[in-house]
Amino acid sequence: MKVLIFGGTGFIGKRVVKLLLEKGNRVIIFSHKRKLYEEKGVEYINGDILDKNAIKEALNLDPDLVINLVGIIREIPKRGITFKAMHFDAVEKLVNSLLDFNNNIPLIQMSANGVETGKDITDYFKYKYKAEEKIKSSGLKYAIIRPSIVIGEDEGIVKDLSSILKFGIFPLPKINVKFSPIRVEVVAERIVGIAEDILKGKLESNVIKLCGEEEMNFRELIEYIASINKKKVIFIPTPLLLFRIVAFLGDKFSFIPLNTTTLKMLLQGNICSNNTNYVRY
Repeated sequence: MKVLIFGGTGFIGKRVVKLLLEKGNRVIIFSHKRKLYEEKGVEYINGDILDKNAIKEALNLDPDLVINLVGIIREIPKRGITFKAMHFDAVEKLVNSLLDFNNNIPLIQMSANGVETGKDITDYFKYKYKAEEKIKSSGLKYAIIRPSIVIGEDEGIVKDLSSILKFGIFPLPKINVKFSPIRVEVVAERIVGIAEDILKGKLESNVIKLCGEEEMNFRELIEYIASINKKKVIFIPTPLLLFRIVAFLGDKFSFIPLNTTTLKMLLQGNICSNNTNYVRY
């Protein structure tokens, strides 16, 4: 199959592209600037996902399927990088472009577990949810994937917390929620499997939630991340107010791994067992 992928150079996207190529597929990577692959079977389209003309250029390469993995965890308004722009406006342009070009091309969209309850809490979830509704009402064949916290070595939350965990200590507030983290490699495998099933007619349009095999509290989540960093950690009881202050500062300084959006998401927790139609790995 020939797959057009947006976000193919990102955290999850790199694994998806690698797996697609290993299976002998052709991949078109729509990238704003980075080129990571020189392998046979890879084409690049340089452009901005908010530019409908650039999307049209990519679609003119006649992909069998489109995967959108574009997403952010931190806004940079001065550069036009906002949750609304990246999580909704981009999807709206992509959906409309597909409808104009060929409404038979399926779309796989990366969303996030928790959008139903989180849409009224953070703009991160709000615009992910709006994007889902746009896709569902479009008439396109689709698969919306909602993973829990995605874990990968040296990237994502593991990388964000490495600067703190290297000291072997971690401030621990009282956060009485649970998480079901899932490995990035498993998410990539599932995305490719879904792509194959859609094109074979084995999967109808659907929302698929992905969670790891364990549910863990916040302390256990940090211990799990520390183990990936090959670190042992000592916890220091800390008022939640301190986390809120750090998150406020994180909104202003990008080197701080926590911001108010991520803190609100942490306080919400992230598991699948309180939902229907989920797959545990």
